[in-house]
Amino acid sequence: MEPSLIRLGDVVRKAEPTFRIAECFDAERNTCVIAPVCSLKPVLTEALNSFLTTMDRYTLADLLAGGAQRKLSRVFTLITTNGHRV
Repeated sequence: MEPSLIRLGDVVRKAEPTFRIAECFDAERNTCVIAPVCSLKPVLTEALNSFLTTMDRYTLADLLAGGAQRKLSRVFTLITTNGHRV
């Protein structure tokens, strides 16, 4: 698939299918005692939606523009050459 067709928001959603930024977003595991009266959850929901909306505006090609692909390749080559794993 072409990098210009890969939206960063889609990558995040696939990598984090249960994207929970706080414990209260997991109904099965939530033990937060203030969850029933907390007003932060809708704010966090709005923030998460804004984050994903921003990520949706960019593609993998945007990250690789301006020589970034070459620079990243060099970094990963150095890491592998020095025996470190990513």
